[in-house]
Amino acid sequence: MHLNRTVLLALLLTGLVASRAGAGKVKSSRDSVGLPLSVPPKSVADGRSVVPDELSFWPYFQPGRAAGEQIFSFDFGKDIFVHINAPVPLASSKPLLLILYALPNGNTLDQTFGKRLEPGDDWHYDIQHVGAQIRFLRALDPPFTPVLVLLQTRQRSWPAWNTAHPADHGMQIVNLVNSLRQIFRVHNPGIMLTGHSGGGRFIFSFLDQNNEIPDYVERIAFLDSNYGYESRYALPLARWLGGNPGRVLALFAYNDSLALLNGRRVVSDSGGTWHRSGRMLRDLVRYYSFTAQKDTAFQCWTGLTGRIRFFLKENPHRGIWHTQQVARNGLIHAVLCGTEFENRGYRYWGEPAYEQWIGSGSQLLPALAIPGRAAAALTGSRFITMIDSLSPEVREEAIWQELRLGNLPDFLRRPVLLERKWADAAGETHQVVFAALPDYLAIGSDADFVRMPMTPFTAQRAADLFGAILPTRKLVDAIYAAAETRLTPQPIPPDGDRNERPRTFLAHQHQVEKALLMAGGVHGRLTAGHKKDIVLSNLIADPQRPGHVVIYGWHRPDARPIQPLTNIHIGRYADYSHGVRLICASVLVDGVPWQVERLLADPLLYALFSDEEGVMTQRRYP
Repeated sequence: MHLNRTVLLALLLTGLVASRAGAGKVKSSRDSVGLPLSVPPKSVADGRSVVPDELSFWPYFQPGRAAGEQIFSFDFGKDIFVHINAPVPLASSKPLLLILYALPNGNTLDQTFGKRLEPGDDWHYDIQHVGAQIRFLRALDPPFTPVLVLLQTRQRSWPAWNTAHPADHGMQIVNLVNSLRQIFRVHNPGIMLTGHSGGGRFIFSFLDQNNEIPDYVERIAFLDSNYGYESRYALPLARWLGGNPGRVLALFAYNDSLALLNGRRVVSDSGGTWHRSGRMLRDLVRYYSFTAQKDTAFQCWTGLTGRIRFFLKENPHRGIWHTQQVARNGLIHAVLCGTEFENRGYRYWGEPAYEQWIGSGSQLLPALAIPGRAAAALTGSRFITMIDSLSPEVREEAIWQELRLGNLPDFLRRPVLLERKWADAAGETHQVVFAALPDYLAIGSDADFVRMPMTPFTAQRAADLFGAILPTRKLVDAIYAAAETRLTPQPIPPDGDRNERPRTFLAHQHQVEKALLMAGGVHGRLTAGHKKDIVLSNLIADPQRPGHVVIYGWHRPDARPIQPLTNIHIGRYADYSHGVRLICASVLVDGVPWQVERLLADPLLYALFSDEEGVMTQRRYP
């Protein structure tokens, strides 16, 4: 589905669709609300169904990498990037709570969601874990459905973003909140405004734009993020709290006025959250009475029978406890304090209660939507027997039908995550994360399968169905370099049309499997060197060879490919040496999801995924 910018903006503002994919600190040549470059498959009756109806995937959402999750990433307005993580299904019997979490200064969407640290990972992945905390909340089965909405700016700082957009930052934020509500409008969602560090600026900018805090805001929580508090916010907060007995204001801070770094104070007397929290408390005392519990660890102030909560951490050792406000179950407590679920299975400032919900690898990339394999599906060798005498056209349709029905071995369903540092066309380096299938597309079971050559048109249909994209030459080289098992090419001498026959596909399959066994390779681990790749390339648009297939690869042990990049073959040609390696269509650039098709069209960022000259004007096979 491709929409022009005018139509897309109109749809977005009415909540019917949201744009796809953003960019982190990168400076794209495009300034729009984003362009949807792929639509996740939905359950329909025309053969494209990959998600059972009972899973209730929301329109335009894709399966998350963790079970029971659906995700959606897009960019909005000017320099705002959004990632939504929702449960599957959305519980219709419970009210929906959209938890808008504005990111701290310096963090990306990916880092804030969190993952289990691996050697070489940036430490920012281990300081928030808001994704795992949301999973913990869902496991408690509260009387509402929590949906996590992460909000990042290109500047990685909400205060800096405000400064960059002085004329309309407040209106942009209000429009974003309204658009998020519209996405889930049939559930009439409530809103929780929260954030860490500089993310508090998002909340205050929203308050600045509204004389009265809207009724749909049910909860506001500052996670050591109230640096921008001024006394003028007290009256709107007091009116909002008094308007509905279900509303909650929570504040988390520590005595940062005492904090030392290398023997020097971190903030001034009036610059930190400790000072601002005191001001907010003194202002709210004019409207509501408070009780206090104090000891050497905390000051806990409570008002409105528990609907106003201040958790103020004492700091006698003059430490820096900024990120701990979140990591020590802070988001969990921000959502649950003042409810019957408060401190159920966790304690604020206790040991993290969410450890078992921390995922490995990026959790923002969607899983490929490959249908499940039926128990009675054909084995690979049986399928070869059936198609060996068919015409190429009929054979391609048969291949497509097997792929459409999910007749792939199980080991092909788990992409391998790869992380690289690559430069854009201006030479600026970016962190890139992408996911590739561990091997080439195959038909059959784990015990009996055949890596299946096919035309680029069938490969494109499969990629579209699964939420994937074909690789570029640069990606093929990167996959070979990262492969756990590198096989030596096994050429078969040409003899008439023998190499285009399915029986030769099977013969080559046996050769590859023998080589894999000798190399100690394991199915499901990244393997390369045994096929040429059908690739995306500028050569697809070659006017001298329209409709041709572009192939590349079949690397020798010295990493030099047997097959240079070429479009010599017509599009309907396929032989035993051709393979289809799919890449997840969504990637991460500096921690923010992008669609590869969009990257390849960008005059600056195309170089992250293509080593050819210039943008790729045709990024798919027709």
